[in-house]
Amino acid sequence: MRYDFIISNPPFYEKSLLRADARMNDAMHGTSLNLDELALAMDRLASLHGRCGLILPYEKAGGFETKMNGLGFGTEERMTVRHSRSHPPMRRILGFARGWKEQIREGELYIEEPGELLSEYYLRFSENH
Repeated sequence: MRYDFIISNPPFYEKSLLRADARMNDAMHGTSLNLDELALAMDRLASLHGRCGLILPYEKAGGFETKMNGLGFGTEERMTVRHSRSHPPMRRILGFARGWKEQIREGELYIEEPGELLSEYYLRFSENH
């Protein structure tokens, strides 16, 4: 079976904060699935015009994007997530589409704004989740 849209929030913490329970480590810390395997799985499971989306640590996103592009998925969207405008990037939300060759939509998401606990954009972005 192939899917038109695949979305993933893979475990971020590959080797840190490991627990004694191996099943919890697999679920929370990515001990059995690496990002290359995830890209290959998305390629295998996506339909002919399939799209994929995921969130990754900022420092891992570039390598994953290169891998997906090499598998024939163009980067459709790239959003950088920061705690605030003054903080360094912490996550990247990526959207891919098989065969996509159009311009990449780019943006930034700030969780906090000066004087506000959560930014208005972040609240709108996360309200249905």
